[in-house]
Amino acid sequence: MDELAIGCIIGLAHLHVTAVILAIALQAFLAAQLGLATGARAGGRWRERAEQVAAIALILLGAYLITEQLAR
Repeated sequence: MDELAIGCIIGLAHLHVTAVILAIALQAFLAAQLGLATGARAGGRWRERAEQVAAIALILLGAYLITEQLAR
């Protein structure tokens, strides 16, 4: 669904596909590098706690998305 929406927007806005692909790739690369650097800095002592916080955040995000869909 996301790809379809993005494709429609790119077509409607008459954007160059190459530029959009490069922008998405750059954003993904930078986000991954930021995550790797943050994870390396946290180290072993924070690893378990970080995993627990991430799990709670994902559960809350999933619950929010489900309630949004059910509310429609």
